[in-house]
Amino acid sequence: MFSGLYSDCGFVDPVFANWNFGSIDPLQKKASALLAFCYPESSMLIPGSNTAHGYEALKGLLTADNLKHFLGLYNHFQNHWPMIHPSFDLLTASPGLILSMVCIGAVYSDRIGAKEGREEFWVLASIVRQQGLLELLPTGHPNSSALHQSGAAGLGDASSWVWELWLEQEMRIRVMYLVFLIDASLTIFFNAQPQFDTYDIQLPLPADDAAWEAKTGEDCASALGLRGDMAQMHNHAGSRRAKQLNISEVLQSLNQGRDLPHRSTNVYSKFILIHAIHMQIFKFQRQYSNPSSLSSRANSPQSYTDGTSNGSSGPVTPIDGNSAQHSQLQGMLRSTMCALVLWKRQWDSDMQLQYGTKQRPLGFCRDGIHYYFLAKIFLQSSRREDWLAPPQVRFQQVFGQLKYIRTHVVTDSTSKNVDIGSVTTVDDGYGLADLTLDMKKLFTPILDTPST
Repeated sequence: MFSGLYSDCGFVDPVFANWNFGSIDPLQKKASALLAFCYPESSMLIPGSNTAHGYEALKGLLTADNLKHFLGLYNHFQNHWPMIHPSFDLLTASPGLILSMVCIGAVYSDRIGAKEGREEFWVLASIVRQQGLLELLPTGHPNSSALHQSGAAGLGDASSWVWELWLEQEMRIRVMYLVFLIDASLTIFFNAQPQFDTYDIQLPLPADDAAWEAKTGEDCASALGLRGDMAQMHNHAGSRRAKQLNISEVLQSLNQGRDLPHRSTNVYSKFILIHAIHMQIFKFQRQYSNPSSLSSRANSPQSYTDGTSNGSSGPVTPIDGNSAQHSQLQGMLRSTMCALVLWKRQWDSDMQLQYGTKQRPLGFCRDGIHYYFLAKIFLQSSRREDWLAPPQVRFQQVFGQLKYIRTHVVTDSTSKNVDIGSVTTVDDGYGLADLTLDMKKLFTPILDTPST
């Protein structure tokens, strides 16, 4: 009854298009199970208490009709952030996962209102650390995946490859990177102190979309290149690597001026990498902007150019002072600019190979180019006080800059015959006129999916 969760392989299709709900009774049972998951001892609640009121309110929301409605709307988020694998089964999935999907889908519904929240992110950061998500499952672990371990892929890796083990590790990787991107976004848009150091993440970058979205193990193996070049041809938008590069190693290479081979990263990985570079920029600007950490006034870097031939960042206005701290800041600035130059070079060359005119890179996480131009503004035109501004003030500044950048990106992408993703679809009034941050105006619906 619940087979065919996705309408087809690929992130542009509705998540629940082929889901045959049939009788609504299974959904009612699931709704009751979710309510029991949240309130396992509901019979012992004191009538009139806050907990009892909460139980009744949730019971009114978790109806079979609302469950179908909210889960159907989750597709809008899935297109921007591909986290749920096609093997997802509502009847056997974890209640916590289903409730998370319901909460996200509810944001896109007109049945409830929008609310803001960011202060408790540190709790999520603590959880992923406790669960060991910053590193791979060790070799010898029952769910260890050979194709996620470091080193080049060998014949032994291919012969011992098991789809279920690969999926388990890839799921963990994607959860960690989504949490990292939340951390980076809080830093970029709210001047929040990062909870993670990128170099603490000892993980390969996410696998290609074609491999992740494959409905069968054989399709996944073909997308990874385990069945030969001809079988991999449908993976035209990916890196076509059986093993993805480690984020720390890639970032170190970019900082040291070592260019990456063409097509060595997919578009989602590039989105993650540009956010990692933004974390470096924040670290530099915070140290530069903190008067107590500097013995003399430093000049703001204004001479960054991206037209270099050897990966260097061109002339940089030196930071005043002779202290070791100033020297360290100068080195940090140069390496960050260098990484930004090489990231853009990789983006331009790979987008022609991986997308071109074949397919539009739909989804927020496939739209890293806007963050490149935002990084340039952060390095060239920032004021000291911007990096110390209160969260809401900083948020309005950055979204105002993104609104300006969007026009430039359209011109830049059109000149290279490359289509753009979904940052251009963000509602113009998001976060500017109303400080209530409505997520559906940020990760706007890509498809007009019925959600009755």
